Amino acid sequence: MPDDELKEWLSRVRFKKFTATTISNRKSLLADLAVTRKRGYSVDHAEGLEGIHCVGAAVLNAHRYPVAAVTLMAPTFRLPEKMIDEIGRECAKVALEIQEKLLS
Repeated sequence: MPDDELKEWLSRVRFKKFTATTISNRKSLLADLAVTRKRGYSVDHAEGLEGIHCVGAAVLNAHRYPVAAVTLMAPTFRLPEKMIDEIGRECAKVALEIQEKLLS
């Protein structure tokens, strides 16, 4: 999402804390988005539900907007921190493969 659209969207967002690790302010969200963009996938460290980790990557259309995602959600004992980078890279790879097929 272009920065101007992101700023406009953030002006309407009301943050809510679901767990102790929920990103619950604009500054933290922007920092996390910067990391997510750089590595190519997002990580949810039990932010929505206690004991659940999520990893995902966006599938973009020709205009670079997300139209779908490849994601994995699992209990923390099945998706421990040490596996997140490997799973994240795989999600990003598969998302890119889908994207390329959609755009061809």
